[in-house]
Amino acid sequence: ADPQLEGRFTKWNNNAGLQQEGLPGEANEIPPTFSHFSFYESAYKHLLCDLQGVWNRVDGFQFTDPVLLQSREREADKRSSHRSTDKGLKGIVAFFKSHKCTSLCQRLNLEVPPL
Repeated sequence: ADPQLEGRFTKWNNNAGLQQEGLPGEANEIPPTFSHFSFYESAYKHLLCDLQGVWNRVDGFQFTDPVLLQSREREADKRSSHRSTDKGLKGIVAFFKSHKCTSLCQRLNLEVPPL
């Protein structure tokens, strides 16, 4: 059983490019920056998105049911049970079309990938 999450449930982004805010101040920058960072750090192979869950001052972020988008389709991925949630390169392009780099992205020197 999942532990009860303390805080207001928020969906910060999804696997089709939606991005929204739901927290006060700089805390809003963390989920989209985390998604951007995941793509950069994986050498542009994977993007972690569909970030939803809660944030509170004690526990920080608790994300539930994130999705990993893969920039390349491999043979094994075609049989994957996650195929319907992994929108692949199309989902990654949609993320970056709606993503506005945050000041945290800039401090981490995250580049907008050439898609």
